[in-house]
Amino acid sequence: MKMMNHIKILSGIIVALLIFSCSVATESKELEVPNQTFSFEDIYEGGGNTASIALNMKELIGSVEGIGSESIEDASMKSITLTKDDSIAFGDLVGAEFMLSADNEDIEMVTVGILKEVDAGAKTITLSLMEDVELGDFLKEENVYLTMDANFNKDMEEVQKINAGIKFDVQVEKQ
Repeated sequence: MKMMNHIKILSGIIVALLIFSCSVATESKELEVPNQTFSFEDIYEGGGNTASIALNMKELIGSVEGIGSESIEDASMKSITLTKDDSIAFGDLVGAEFMLSADNEDIEMVTVGILKEVDAGAKTITLSLMEDVELGDFLKEENVYLTMDANFNKDMEEVQKINAGIKFDVQVEKQ
């Protein structure tokens, strides 16, 4: 009986050592996306206002020292900051949702940020980020699509432009 307990304990230790020996040491790098402008046309009150932008992730990652798509272990959203350059500021925006998608059908679209409260006079707004959303697979894709679904407080014919500053926290293999 004691021999079986010792074998179980020894097996558990061996399994734990194998798990830890297979894990890769990582370090955190910041990947900042150049400001992107979302243009909303034919705006409807209450929703259905969507604007998307395509990002070439291979090009973007290739421009940052210390990050290569083969060295990415995981990634998460670090911040999404919205700005407006006009005098109206965010007076007509009621809320927004920010999502990522890719060409790869195996990677499902995910919501990464939500805006529920808007200070109408603000020139800059930071979105609340969704927790535990893993984005490493997105950063390994060639193209990633940033989609903003915005809710406005009235119908508008004039184009509304919202700039987005986006930062990722990327975990890469430690060099």
